[in-house]
Amino acid sequence: MTRVIVQVPMDKKLRDSAQVVAEEYGFSSLQEAMRVIMTKLAKKDLDIHIGEKVEYLTPREEAVLEKRYKEFLEDEKKGNLKSYTSVDEMMKDLTS
Repeated sequence: MTRVIVQVPMDKKLRDSAQVVAEEYGFSSLQEAMRVIMTKLAKKDLDIHIGEKVEYLTPREEAVLEKRYKEFLEDEKKGNLKSYTSVDEMMKDLTS
């Protein structure tokens, strides 16, 4: 087997963070993790999922949010909400 070296320019902080996570995942090094990823990629056996972590509200946070929403609906019914026709108008009101 002929070996080659692949160089990937990146920020040092990114490399260091990736090294820590690779070790947390059980790899002996970042290089080992990259070899495993590239091997799976070459075999078209790599599942890549990009998504955001879901954060759930605590019951207390949910209750506070529900209360604020009900207050908003009451203010809306009473006509106590402000509206603006431009950003400049809104900024003038906010800074006054």
